[in-house]
Amino acid sequence: MSVEEYAYLLLPFLLFFSFKLFKNSHKEKVFLWITLLSIFGLTFLKILYYFTAEINSLHDWSASFRKVVIYRIDAIYVGFLVVFVIKKFPEIMEKYKFSFLITGILIFMLLHFVIYNLNLLPETHLAFYVFIYLQTVILSLAFLFPYFSQLNYSGLFSKLIKFISVNSYSIYLVNYSIVLLGMQEIFEVANKSIFQKLGFIFLFLSVTVLFSNLIYRYFELPILKYRDKKYK
Repeated sequence: MSVEEYAYLLLPFLLFFSFKLFKNSHKEKVFLWITLLSIFGLTFLKILYYFTAEINSLHDWSASFRKVVIYRIDAIYVGFLVVFVIKKFPEIMEKYKFSFLITGILIFMLLHFVIYNLNLLPETHLAFYVFIYLQTVILSLAFLFPYFSQLNYSGLFSKLIKFISVNSYSIYLVNYSIVLLGMQEIFEVANKSIFQKLGFIFLFLSVTVLFSNLIYRYFELPILKYRDKKYK
């Protein structure tokens, strides 16, 4: 959540002043240059991290890098570029969307096959986890976007998929910070039986659905209706 919100503050702020500063420049070029420069600038911070961090486990890497806002904002900006390309070249995206889908899946599978097969760990291959792993995951997901952004599915589990899609942002807001962490304060699950853990998972999903549906219905949906009414 922090990554997303700070990303939505930093780059739009830079774009706003860039558009003011380069009034006579083509806005698409300004957008591309500022976005790319932001990504490269954030990469410099990763270089500093690589030369200064002391990593002894996967948990160390996750806590000091994977979950740190400044090292992850570039993922959102890659998404900006993906949307730009999709809007700029819709015919190409439509023509090759299935090929992109397969490519993205293969990249994701190959990446984790290499990690498993070569036993790559942050404490032994920090450069891989700082400069390659997350960036490749982002790339693989970017290849999926043209296909799924145009998907109009009405088959098996379509109602469940629609519910998750509609409530996805509300689920995103509550599932970890409110529901999971709140339940972990109440229940000690680590030493429970498999059936008790399954019960915990079922309770977690049920509470998540309940809370997210309430947020969507009484907060997000009214805002969307107000926006549509105001700008209609």
